Amino acid sequence: MESKREAAATQYPIKDSALREDVHALGELIGEMLRDQGGEEYFKLVEDDRLAAIQRRDGDDASGTKLEQRTMNRSPSAATDLTRAFSIWFQLVNTAEKVHRVRRRRQYLNDSSTAQPGGIADCIARLQRDGVTLAQAMELIASMSIEPVFTGHPTESTRRTILRKQQHIAQDLLDRRNPASTAAELNTLWARVRLEVTSIWQTEEHPREGLTVVDEREHVLFYLIDILYRVVPLFYEEIEAALAKAFSVPAKDLDVPSILHFGSWVGGDMDGNPDVHGKTIRETLHRHQQVIVSSYFAECGQLAETLSQSANRVSVSAALAARIESYSAILPGAQALAPARHDRMPYRMFFGQIGERLKATYEGRPNAYHNPDELLADIGLAADSLISNRGRHAGYFLVRRFIRRVRTFGFHLATLDVTQHARLHDQVIAQGLGWPDWPALAPEERLRQLRDLLARDQGPTSAFDAVGRRTLWVFEAIAQARHKFGDRAIGEYIVSGAQGPQDVLAVMLLARWADIIDKRTGESPLDVAPLLESIGCLQSAGAVLRALHQEPAYRRHLAARGNRQMVVIGYSDTNKEGGIAASRWALQVAQTEVLEAAREAGIKRRLRTMVVGDDEYVPIYGGEAVHGADGVFGRVRSCAYGFTAKKNLAYSYLPVEMRPGGQVQVEVFGSLVPASVTADAVISRLGARQ
Repeated sequence: MESKREAAATQYPIKDSALREDVHALGELIGEMLRDQGGEEYFKLVEDDRLAAIQRRDGDDASGTKLEQRTMNRSPSAATDLTRAFSIWFQLVNTAEKVHRVRRRRQYLNDSSTAQPGGIADCIARLQRDGVTLAQAMELIASMSIEPVFTGHPTESTRRTILRKQQHIAQDLLDRRNPASTAAELNTLWARVRLEVTSIWQTEEHPREGLTVVDEREHVLFYLIDILYRVVPLFYEEIEAALAKAFSVPAKDLDVPSILHFGSWVGGDMDGNPDVHGKTIRETLHRHQQVIVSSYFAECGQLAETLSQSANRVSVSAALAARIESYSAILPGAQALAPARHDRMPYRMFFGQIGERLKATYEGRPNAYHNPDELLADIGLAADSLISNRGRHAGYFLVRRFIRRVRTFGFHLATLDVTQHARLHDQVIAQGLGWPDWPALAPEERLRQLRDLLARDQGPTSAFDAVGRRTLWVFEAIAQARHKFGDRAIGEYIVSGAQGPQDVLAVMLLARWADIIDKRTGESPLDVAPLLESIGCLQSAGAVLRALHQEPAYRRHLAARGNRQMVVIGYSDTNKEGGIAASRWALQVAQTEVLEAAREAGIKRRLRTMVVGDDEYVPIYGGEAVHGADGVFGRVRSCAYGFTAKKNLAYSYLPVEMRPGGQVQVEVFGSLVPASVTADAVISRLGARQ
């Protein structure tokens, strides 16, 4: 679609010459495809529209009028095809730009003298130049929490088939620059690109006209499993390589804490969507678990195929041998997993046994893994055995990648946030109290009434309609999901349209009405986050948080949740309300004010290192409550077990007065495991302080 003259006129820096060539080649391919599929007349229709749009963009008013007249009486089918033609073209250009970023990144990685500006290696090198020690760098990394969250966009739920075709095109564009390719190979490669583009044209973008939550969910799962599942270990390996280079230590002695996790609103965002409710929350979490367990099962099969070591060639650890023997006795399919030719291949047999337990987890049968920590313990046995028996270069690398994935995705895959508008909460409270005018009360009066209702533990006095019952069922679904899928399966309960503390206390009251109170703390197991969306709310964000922290009922609730406060800063409505510049400034002010309000409230914590339990592996991987003498101090942010150092290391934000030598307890599946605060240090696999 782009002519040679236009391509030459476009100003590309020399470093982007490959991108220019790709865009030009794809433009020619699109033009050929449109002629092939629609004929010369159709191609001319699209091309003339394109040229008129370019001239209009360049300031030619007559071309704008001409374009409007050309498109005014188009039939719906013709308009759809026109939109589709430009949509595919823009998708291909976007793909080419992404591929070019990959090329540029590879150029930096291959040039040891220059780190990519703003990249991981560049940032860590700057820390080292600024005098930061390795221990301090590790502490800084452990204090981070990176959680990309997928939000719901029904119109973007593209068929998985098309997404995979776009992946194939991206790979072919990368291979197109391979200098070792022959002319015949390049012709075959470009024929594959043409095939994918043409088949995309002939494939409907969406599986049905009326898209559902299921379509949105499957769209998100594609990115989580087909892309992110594969690349997560590389993220940590890049950090460890950068640390090793900057601080002159062996990368194999480093074990960066888990700081990357993923979240999703798809299946939990009820704001304005009546099709999302308690049932979709349960179905989404169940689907998440099925998909990630299935991925683990497939990876176990790959490891079993790769780790072919024979017992008469290399030993395994006593702990691994004992676990294999135990599983041989308790797993019904154990004998089928160990045919005569495999019975002397312990790693192959063991990962087959792990696969059997994962299959039981998927199907809900006996001998299933109850939580991902049990799976991590098994994989850890294999990793420990490989390290102890000359296996660092004979499979340990792949097993360690598996550990990274399980630490990141658990059995929940992505944390599901639940979102509902404050307006609906008020409507349900009005029903429960038999007080129709409740939503019309002044915010101050609603706040005063909510204080009294929570203090008296006042339950509903009137019946609920279908909307009210469904709202309370959501809280029940959240409590059931935490029990079935683990604490990390459910994230924040986000209150959109929040204006003040009354909107957070309303959620706490509804949770009590749904009877989901944690009997240990007397508080609801919810992390309630106000979503501040308008410019007015952003400008008063600090005042909102200060007022909330002055509420005794909320401070008790916050303490029971480890003094972990989340505030969601919205940007969509502010862009519409005041424009981009005003929105960005309001966002900056809101973040500053929120942090200052948290400091004023006395929410003071310092990241501390803890040694949990004794030398035996303790199944922890993040999110566990840390208990002190006065209750819950905080929660584990990240953790790791050194299989050679024999230490369970965990990081948590604890009160500033908690010094090395202090004693706490970490709650692991209902049991309190002793832990001691230790001096911040990096412990290598040889036990040396770095």
